[in-house]
Amino acid sequence: MIRTVKPQTTWQLARDLLDATAHAKRVARVIRLTTHLTMTEWLLLNRLAMSTEDRPGSLAKCLGVSAEMVSMTTPRLIGMGYITKGTETMADLRGRCLRITDEGRAVLEAARIALVESDLVRPPSGSQA
Repeated sequence: MIRTVKPQTTWQLARDLLDATAHAKRVARVIRLTTHLTMTEWLLLNRLAMSTEDRPGSLAKCLGVSAEMVSMTTPRLIGMGYITKGTETMADLRGRCLRITDEGRAVLEAARIALVESDLVRPPSGSQA
């Protein structure tokens, strides 16, 4: 089945994409000013906060970035104490798992508060900013 798109629907889609881009830029700016993290670093920390640990290749796939981008991003996050490398396993020595630290969780919480206060995200239901 072929669907045709009405011109006003296409226009609205384009408008929505522009609005989303502008919103993402505002979020990135608040993240940078609050935490001094890039958007990629912030996204990587968020992903690690949702799991106990993850391999760099899995993180890259999940975030839609290259493995090289994750490899270039992790040393700075390790240096700031926001993530650590796990221990190597004998089964596969290629990539050690990455884990978020308590400091990493604290910087994510600071970013969350700043985003709520900037009115860029809604606070989780039942909680205060």
